[in-house]
Amino acid sequence: MAFLQRSAIRSPTDDALRRRSNDTPTPEWNPTSPQWAPEDNTSLSPSEASSRASTPATGASLSNEVKAVICNLENELREAKATAEMNRRKVADLEYKVQQLAADIERERESSERSIDIERNTVMYFRQVNI
Repeated sequence: MAFLQRSAIRSPTDDALRRRSNDTPTPEWNPTSPQWAPEDNTSLSPSEASSRASTPATGASLSNEVKAVICNLENELREAKATAEMNRRKVADLEYKVQQLAADIERERESSERSIDIERNTVMYFRQVNI
């Protein structure tokens, strides 16, 4: 939960929830009141749905929105963890490849030094023989 409090990333839904929770007083609880009934958005036209989305939320819809935001944040956290794990694996793979390349370079350097030594010895031998 501390992660969520420190998070600087805010979605439009977060801002909408914050505005609604700060601007709209919570009405008295009355389970028989239509405002506390669950919203059925399946039968709304697009214009009605957008107008409802822009009106202050009732307690039940606010609770549903909070649950939806929490669900979205949990999904984003799972995705972030999966991405972090994938990146850790990529880093480990790259570190291994770097070690292998360093070992190859060292072997090549040693081989080149041996070749240079052989050439020097050959040159020195022929100089001694020709003298």
